Amino acid sequence: MYVGWQPLEKIMLPLSNWPSTDVQLRHSYTTSILEQFVLSHSFADVLRELAQNEYDAGGRRLTVTFGEESLQVTGDGKPIDAKGWRRLSVTLGTGIEHGTGRLIEEKVNGLGSKNFGLRSLFLFGNQILIRSAGRWTILDAERGTTERPLPDPESRNRAGVFIEVPYRTEALGKLESFEADREEQAFASIIQDLALTVLKLD
Repeated sequence: MYVGWQPLEKIMLPLSNWPSTDVQLRHSYTTSILEQFVLSHSFADVLRELAQNEYDAGGRRLTVTFGEESLQVTGDGKPIDAKGWRRLSVTLGTGIEHGTGRLIEEKVNGLGSKNFGLRSLFLFGNQILIRSAGRWTILDAERGTTERPLPDPESRNRAGVFIEVPYRTEALGKLESFEADREEQAFASIIQDLALTVLKLD
């Protein structure tokens, strides 16, 4: 068998032989992007992300409640500002939004800057509902999110941020449902991981 080589200029097609590159292009992402991010988190990781967000907001108290049908999170930090709502208007990430050209800015002087942390709540359910200072929005694992927050009179005079995640009742791709047996796993994981964290702090 003969294995040889040719000078690069002899095997490359001249650019003039290519069809026009002035064609319609688009960015396209598959569901695995979100799945891989969510599944890289343990249940204890989610609590750490929530605590980090509350710390960034100057909060002093964070309450996480495992209800019968949903997970509820309440913090007493600063309400979501305009840049925060803009970060919540995209599914993941920061930078220039494809299609609109909008700039989604990172947090300034915050521990969490990549705009990923809150999305770890998709470990529990397909929808993340967020309300703060008279506005609300929804992040949906299948359909995305709203371009801008919507009016929410109920939270207008309340401090902090309220989040609710209805539990997933059927698997969504690789994301498992969150039912009684899964809840037991979550508590066991949280107790074990946070106990190790406390030991390291001692």
